[in-house]
Amino acid sequence: ATGTLRAMWRSSLPQRAAALAATATSTAAVGVGKHRRITTNTKLFSSAAAAAASARTLQLPATVRTLLSQQPVQGDTSSASSSQTPVPPPAVVRGWVRSVRAQRSVAFVAVGDGSCERTLQVVCSPAQAKDLTTGCAVEIKGKLVKSSGKSQAVELQASDVVILGPCDPTTYPIQKKDIPLSSLREHAQLFPRTNHQMAMARLRHEMLRAVHTFFERHGFFQIQTPIITSTDCEGGGEAFQVVTSKPAAASTSASASGAKTELDAKGFFGHPVYLTVSGQLHAEVMAAALSRVYVLGPTFRAEASDTARHLAEFNMLEAEISFADLPLTMDVVEHCVRACFEHALGHCDEELVRLAQQSQAPLDRLRTLATQNYPRVSYSDAIEILKPHAATFGRKPDWGCDLSHEHESFLVQHFNSPVFVYDYPRDIKAFYMRANPDGRTVAAFDFLVPGVGELAGGSVREERHSVLKTRMAELGFGPEYDWYLDLRRFGTTPHAGFGIGFERLLQLVSDSTNIRQTVPFIRSYGNCRL
Repeated sequence: ATGTLRAMWRSSLPQRAAALAATATSTAAVGVGKHRRITTNTKLFSSAAAAAASARTLQLPATVRTLLSQQPVQGDTSSASSSQTPVPPPAVVRGWVRSVRAQRSVAFVAVGDGSCERTLQVVCSPAQAKDLTTGCAVEIKGKLVKSSGKSQAVELQASDVVILGPCDPTTYPIQKKDIPLSSLREHAQLFPRTNHQMAMARLRHEMLRAVHTFFERHGFFQIQTPIITSTDCEGGGEAFQVVTSKPAAASTSASASGAKTELDAKGFFGHPVYLTVSGQLHAEVMAAALSRVYVLGPTFRAEASDTARHLAEFNMLEAEISFADLPLTMDVVEHCVRACFEHALGHCDEELVRLAQQSQAPLDRLRTLATQNYPRVSYSDAIEILKPHAATFGRKPDWGCDLSHEHESFLVQHFNSPVFVYDYPRDIKAFYMRANPDGRTVAAFDFLVPGVGELAGGSVREERHSVLKTRMAELGFGPEYDWYLDLRRFGTTPHAGFGIGFERLLQLVSDSTNIRQTVPFIRSYGNCRL
């Protein structure tokens, strides 16, 4: 056998040599002096690549979503002869049993695989359905035919039923009957299998697609920023510190007395590091090179709040835009959020109805949000709107205070729409926000929406080196932030950016009352399973 393979290899040498020669002929060196570049005949490689790609076409098994969109088999194909149209291969569905209804002569099995909200109805004999239980994994072959029922266009007439993974119905916690989400969360490893969480996962996927499409369309580059960082972007002191699980081992360069090096004494990195609370500062670095960038990644806040609005780990959509001012940045936020609303209406109607417990109300609400105007009001004017109603608030709305959730909710109700609030007091905002000429406020904004409160926050970044340096000195920032000042020393530009809490966006789109409903694996104060 080895000799035969060797002979085949040798016999192919002339053909391979000819191919290499043809490639070499189609390659030309162009340029002047030592600055040369190689250009190749792209037609040769394009045709070869296309031929290779067609020979290895990827064919994955059909999903329930695919099967539901297929045309049913017409008529009886069991007696088709070789001279007639070939008998189509049997349809195959692989998934999990959602429910079984067995009657005297027939059984109806709902099979889903998570690819869409709907399930495929399988019609089989009671004998075939005898061992099927809710939650078991199956592979069922049969004929896809027009359904006689009203709730589906096609159904599968089963010829072969195989249980791939049994599921004990006496201990399986997810049953067809309604179970409170709070109870299902106790089974974190099974929670994603609930109809609610599968719908939320598909909605998340579509919102990610909408976000990436929006930024791609407008010339932004997607980047990744570090999860481990040496800075606290927001300066709130609510960061998780990162340490190794075991003390650092003694360095190989330790002295004969066994003393550890200075690096060992200070930890793995030689200085304190934290889980990121924002990718903004690193995104500013990248925006100074690429002009427009965005990042969508995990962020962490060690805020000891056990409320329906807080998570300790969540995802932030952050963008940085060189040569931008405050109105333009608010425009980007508005158009991005509208694009997400419109995408959800066009691609997630079944999921939204499921998440609203079969109500159409979220669709009507989302249509309104997608089409109405978003007013823009200064912080000072917002305070004046709130003041006459001060007695109804737990915190008095005086100028200089940060707006609480109840203040934000009132403003949204007052305008009956999402609203931008801009030009906040300097003393309640982060160090990097650009000071306005009045000396009291900064060019910053929050975007407030119904049910959630603050969805997005952004600002013009302070690009003036001397102003930023003075501000950082006032707040006690040390030399570890000198690199951030360098961005203002070398080619500084007016620039701005914003952050959108991605789970808050999902909460808004799905009309969820608790942000924890938007994630399969909850990380919150006192809660970290799996």
